[in-house]
Amino acid sequence: MKYNWNWSVLIEPQYFDWIISGTLWTIYLSIASSFIAFFLGSIIGIFRTLDNKVLNIIGTTYVEIFRNIPLLVQMFIWYFVFPEIVTENLPFPTIKNKEDTYKLFAVITNRNIDGNELIQWHRERCGKSEQVHSHQKSDLCGGQLPSNLFGVNAAWWQIMILSLNLNRLMQLVALPVEFKEKRMKALRFHIIQIPGIVVYHARKVSLKVEEHYHKLYESIRQKISNVTASPVQLGDVLLT
Repeated sequence: MKYNWNWSVLIEPQYFDWIISGTLWTIYLSIASSFIAFFLGSIIGIFRTLDNKVLNIIGTTYVEIFRNIPLLVQMFIWYFVFPEIVTENLPFPTIKNKEDTYKLFAVITNRNIDGNELIQWHRERCGKSEQVHSHQKSDLCGGQLPSNLFGVNAAWWQIMILSLNLNRLMQLVALPVEFKEKRMKALRFHIIQIPGIVVYHARKVSLKVEEHYHKLYESIRQKISNVTASPVQLGDVLLT
């Protein structure tokens, strides 16, 4: 699916100002870091050539640390490790209770359960988040937005979420056990895209399929009728 890029948004006053501001800050930081790197590098280089043992060790240590430690590891150390050593301000929200410091962790949900149970449920669920995202983007076209208009894309995304929920509901309530964890592609091949013959007879329309699929469809229809006839409890969701 082709996506029509709206390049004209870049010259709109608000976004254009952001681009200019970002460009200027990039230039400022580049100039400042160049000056700092030049003078600091010159000083460290001079330290390594001196006969003073202390200054020579300082220069050698600095070079060996920053030359031999990958940049990604340095970023991790400076952002996560160094703040805990030199200051009590951690890089995430915290709250103090007496002498202990606790990390704040927020979960927005409509589940009416105990806090500890909610956190445990969230941690167990997180393992499948990437799988659900892949299902949304690949199986249900959530990763291919149809328009450059926000409202159209929002409607597309809402339809995709509705399809995802209905598909999952069908898997839990109506489909056989072997299909409860299948992806949409597998469901299409085994349940939806099944060959059959449409028969018109006595003012009725019927579909003839193989006996195996007939039994499968009858089982699914029976389970759906049982759901509509009486409420079914699925976790914290009551279906009527």
